Amino acid sequence: MSVLWVGQAEQFKSLSAAVKAAAAGDTINIRAGVYRDDDVRIDKPLTIVGVGGLAHLEGTKNLANGKGLLIVNTTGQVTLENLEFSGAKVSDHNGAGIRWSAGDLTIKSSYFHDNQEGILSLDIPNGHLKIESSEFANNGYGDGYSHGIYINKVASVEVNNSYFHDTVSGHLIKSRAALTTVTNSTLIDSDSSYAIDTPNGGVVTIIGNKIQQGAGTDNPAIIHYGGETSKGTYDANTLTIDGNTIVNQKSGGYVLAEQLTPTATDISGNVFYGVGKFSNVASVVAHDTVNLPALPDLLNGVQAMNGTVGAPVVSVDANAVARLYAVALDRMPDADGLTFWVNQEKAGMSHAAVAQDFVNSPEFRTNTAALDNHGFLSLLYDTAFHRAPDAVGEQAWLNFLGAGHSRGEVLIGFADSAEMKAATASWNYTG
Repeated sequence: MSVLWVGQAEQFKSLSAAVKAAAAGDTINIRAGVYRDDDVRIDKPLTIVGVGGLAHLEGTKNLANGKGLLIVNTTGQVTLENLEFSGAKVSDHNGAGIRWSAGDLTIKSSYFHDNQEGILSLDIPNGHLKIESSEFANNGYGDGYSHGIYINKVASVEVNNSYFHDTVSGHLIKSRAALTTVTNSTLIDSDSSYAIDTPNGGVVTIIGNKIQQGAGTDNPAIIHYGGETSKGTYDANTLTIDGNTIVNQKSGGYVLAEQLTPTATDISGNVFYGVGKFSNVASVVAHDTVNLPALPDLLNGVQAMNGTVGAPVVSVDANAVARLYAVALDRMPDADGLTFWVNQEKAGMSHAAVAQDFVNSPEFRTNTAALDNHGFLSLLYDTAFHRAPDAVGEQAWLNFLGAGHSRGEVLIGFADSAEMKAATASWNYTG
C-alpha cells in the first residue's frame, strides 16, 4: 500500500488525479489549501487525509457530474479526514459535499458548509456511515427537501462528537437507516425543520447531546420518529433518548413526534428547557423511563420550564460566555449559540467544560489543529489582546500547559483576564 501526496509542490496537483492513480488500500495525503471545481470520484477503498489544516474542496459553479464535490462509489471502506467541502450545487438542488453511493464511509474532523446537501446517500442496504468530530453549517437549498445530511436506506449511521447548525430550512440530520445513533453532539438551529428526522423508524439512539430548536423553526417537533410508515421499514424498531439537554424555543412545539409505535422506548435522564410536548407521552421527568406504547395518544405533557427537572436554575455570566467566542473564534457570538451555551451552564455544565467544547469545535480546530503550544498562545494573544505575546506571559502559559493543564483552561485564562474584561466592559449580553 502506497502513500500519495497532493499539493502545489507535490506530484499530484489535484485530488482527482491522485485518486485515479491510487490503488485499493492506498492513503492520499492532501496539503491544506483550496482545490476548486475538482471532480473527485472514489471507486476503490482509500484513506484521504488533509495535512497541515483542512484541505478544502470548493465548488464555484454547478457540478459537472450533477451529484457532489466528492462521490464515493466502491465496495470496501473509504475514510476521509480533515477535509472541507463547500459550494456544492446542481440544478435539481441536491448538490452534495459528498454523494455516497456504495461501500462503507467514515468521516473524521471535517467541515461541510454552504452546500445544497452536506452528505446525500443512495439506498445502500449493507452500507455503514460514521461521522466523528465534524461540523455541518449552512447546508440546504431552502426548499425543505435538502438537509445537513440526508441518508437513505442504509445499514447504519453513527454521528458522534459533531456540530450541526444553521441548516437552511431542512433537517439537521435526516436518516432512513436501519440503525441511527447520534451521541455527544451539538445540534442548534433557529429556523430549520427537525433536528433529527428518522421517518422510517428502525433502531434509533440519541444519547448525551445538546439540542436546541429556535422559535422560528418551520416544524414544531425537534425529534421525529417513524412518520412515513405505520408498520415500519425494518423488523427492529426501538427508540432511546437518554441524557440529552434539549432546549425548545418554539411556542407550542414538540420535543418528540412519534408516529410509528416502537417495540421498546427509553426516555430518561434528559434535561428540558422551554416549551415542549411529547406526542404519545403524558409526562416526562428526568431520570424516569417512559414506555410510549403503554400510554394514550396525548399531545400534552411536558410543561413550560425555565430550569432543569429536579435542579435549581443558576445564575450565568453571559458576558463570560461571549468572551469565549471573542477569544476562541475571533468573532461576536451568534444569538442562538450564546443562548444555547448559557442554558448549558444553567443546566449545570461547568464554564470550564464549555470552554473545552469551544476548543474541541471544528471551527476552532480549523485555526489551531496544526499549532504547537507557542502557535496556540500567539493566536490567543492576537484574538484577545491584538498583540504579540510578551516573553514573560508566554512562558508562564507554556509552563501552565506543560504542567498538564488543558487548552480549555488557557482559553478561560485569556477570556477572563483583567485586560480582556476591561476591553469588553461595555458588553451587556444576557443570553
